[in-house]
Amino acid sequence: MVNVFDTSAILNNFGPIEISAYITNSVISEIKDFEFRTKLNNAISIGKLKIQDPSEASIEKVKEIKTKNKLKLSETDIEVIALALDKKAILHSDDYNLLHACRLLDIKTEKIIR
Repeated sequence: MVNVFDTSAILNNFGPIEISAYITNSVISEIKDFEFRTKLNNAISIGKLKIQDPSEASIEKVKEIKTKNKLKLSETDIEVIALALDKKAILHSDDYNLLHACRLLDIKTEKIIR
């Protein structure tokens, strides 16, 4: 199964990244901490994390759900949901609004437990 991580999946993963996943460029830009940025770069270099941005069609679909349901989603949230939609992936997150949007779009999720 294909996996997509949001920022919380990186920040709440204290050990090495165990599973392969996709992230967006916006997730990378949200990682400011040196230790997590180093771990992120290492995971990318060994192929555990792959960077891909979503299609415009999927972004528009997520924005429609956001507006219709009055969800509070950041641009990064929208992009990772859209990427999960493109990839037919499991999205890993601890963000309630993001997980709710995934349910509305029939995207499988894995809740991150802190």
